[in-house]
Amino acid sequence: MATNKRLIKSNDEGGGVAASFNTVLYDGNGGVNLIDDVGFTPDLIWIKNRDKSASHHVFDSLRADDALFTNETSQEVDYSAYIETDIVGGFKHLQSSISLNLLDDKYVAWCWKAGGSAVTNTDGTITSQVSANTEAGFSVVSYNGASTTSGDTKTIGHGLGVAPKMVITKATNLESGWLVYHTGLTSADYFIRLNEAGGESAAITAWGNTAPTSSVFSVDFSTSTGRTGYEYIAYCFAEVEGFSSFGSYVGTGAAVNTVVTGFEPAFVMIKNSDDTGDWVMFDNKRNPTNPVNNRLMANLSSQESQNSTTRVLNFLTNGFSINSTNQDINAINDNYIYMAFANQF
Repeated sequence: MATNKRLIKSNDEGGGVAASFNTVLYDGNGGVNLIDDVGFTPDLIWIKNRDKSASHHVFDSLRADDALFTNETSQEVDYSAYIETDIVGGFKHLQSSISLNLLDDKYVAWCWKAGGSAVTNTDGTITSQVSANTEAGFSVVSYNGASTTSGDTKTIGHGLGVAPKMVITKATNLESGWLVYHTGLTSADYFIRLNEAGGESAAITAWGNTAPTSSVFSVDFSTSTGRTGYEYIAYCFAEVEGFSSFGSYVGTGAAVNTVVTGFEPAFVMIKNSDDTGDWVMFDNKRNPTNPVNNRLMANLSSQESQNSTTRVLNFLTNGFSINSTNQDINAINDNYIYMAFANQF
């Protein structure tokens, strides 16, 4: 098994869907900077500098203070000199960093709560370490790859008790891409890359042409999902009524195109699965009122951008409307996938 650097971390708040996702805005101060207003102790922290071009930095409770970068293929990097992620109610910056804490720069941190301390899971053919929040439908999973050739499919326990609608995987000790399974893609042999703008592709080496079940997800010989000799992290998301939605829609090429989630969103990320398009990220903290048009792209290091006519949403009480014909979010007859979380704060 992959070595987990900190398995003693726990969430004092307990389980449940309440207070399991939040977006936090903060200003960098170039020194010690405590961010403790998340509302819970996060197990996944995704940080982006809004003012400058800088990589997205992702931390999770199973890897402690090692960073991964959604717009890069790099293996994880030790950031323990820059950040402490085991802080009750948030995280703490230790010094200046352009990506995390540059003086006077503005930052956004998207935070999710899993289950705190990891437990051993033997549901799959590969034993995994899992931090799962079953009520909120989110788990962080670490495992070692074991597939030795194409078609040598292995299974990994995810701890959610229901089949995830979205799984994001990354090799932590190898330069390789981020692969995404999503229920809105064509079928279980399809994947899409989080670090790229391209559309979906098919390969048995990604998921073994097998959709996740209530206990496991499948991986195969891809260096991004399950090849022997490499260590992996996975973020697994199951849909929870009133809290999260992972779906698809068809672009209309005309405003307005409405997507029903069943709740008022706090966060939406959209990707054109048919064609070239960025992973566009919106939230209700950077835009507390409509229109929602402060955009960051998960596959790009670009600073935040804003435009009144392109890539614009409105957050509604039961979903979101797309008020643009931009190819990234609403080209006519193109298929799109999305992930959305409810407004809790």
